[in-house]
Amino acid sequence: MTAVADAEDLIEREWPFDGPHDSETVVSAAHALAALVRYLDNATQPRLAPTTLPYGPTVRRVLFGVSHALGGMDQLFTQLRERMSTLADDSPMYDDRRDRPAVQTVDEVVTALDEARCDLLELITRVQVACSAVDHLGHD
Repeated sequence: MTAVADAEDLIEREWPFDGPHDSETVVSAAHALAALVRYLDNATQPRLAPTTLPYGPTVRRVLFGVSHALGGMDQLFTQLRERMSTLADDSPMYDDRRDRPAVQTVDEVVTALDEARCDLLELITRVQVACSAVDHLGHD
């Protein structure tokens, strides 16, 4: 098996695509995502890069993986936005600051997620440009 297949198997064991899904598995997946970014940040630092990123095609493979992850974030942000709107309509939600109604805070969350989606789409485009450019590089 390749490292990619091993990673996909690990993910499927911990967070099966078809579930079961609950609040704990969703939160743990979000924390795993953060931990993986932390890992990549550490593993690609300059002193390790000659070993972890020895060639342009390795950078390409990392960029493609990141690009795919970013591509899924648009759907996630959209679904989080929709859920916040539904919660505001259907539950006895409150803002713990007690100086505003919960619906006002939900509106802030929704607006921030809409803005994040716009920024994300620009980021995805820029990363895809980098992927396309690095795709042309090789080593003798």
